[in-house]
Amino acid sequence: MKCLCILGILASLATAQAATILSTTTKDDPSTLTSGGYGAYYGFSFDLDHMLVSSGSGIAQNSTVYLQSLDIAKATNRADANNGLYVTIFSSATTKNGTTFVGQSTTTIDMAGEGAADGSASWQSASFNNLELNSGVTYYVAFTTVQITDDTAWDGVNFVTARLRIGKEADGVAIGDVYTNAGFTSIQSGDWAPSFKAEVTVAPIPEPATASLGILGLAALLMRRRRA
Repeated sequence: MKCLCILGILASLATAQAATILSTTTKDDPSTLTSGGYGAYYGFSFDLDHMLVSSGSGIAQNSTVYLQSLDIAKATNRADANNGLYVTIFSSATTKNGTTFVGQSTTTIDMAGEGAADGSASWQSASFNNLELNSGVTYYVAFTTVQITDDTAWDGVNFVTARLRIGKEADGVAIGDVYTNAGFTSIQSGDWAPSFKAEVTVAPIPEPATASLGILGLAALLMRRRRA
């Protein structure tokens, strides 16, 4: 009985994998985006199953994914937008409140311009605490200086701009829209798309034998509790 419990636990642990880097661009340096644009934007949309891994292929649709970090391309030209921003993810473009809130970064990023030359850019990394996402769902990223908690009054949350370095399909994968207003009802024209990277852990679908082993272990554990 105890052996079955241990085997079930081991089967669950076998699903863990190393982190995978997904990207909307083939450029390691965002300042080298060949068709890149820049501006102060309120956010962008994305879905993970269309992004690239280092091998040039994507991940399976409807995979369970745990988000570790987002590296967002920041345009360092001009001198506007905002610093100290939490990267906040929603499941809706136009409704941003507790009903559509998916999660928020645990760290802030500085996305104000620095007055550099046009085309200059850098990566800004926002950390997440294993935020669970689905690769087949479209998500919407917004920026706020407010840290969301269970007690947050959503009518007091203001969404602000970040200076983004954006690209087109020639730079990698044209995925998602970039929004020019806080309501996410107006997008940047010209097929511009966000340039960012996502570090994720993909939860694989267990093989039938592994899944059966896990079920046996769970059943044994439940039987043991009933007898106790």
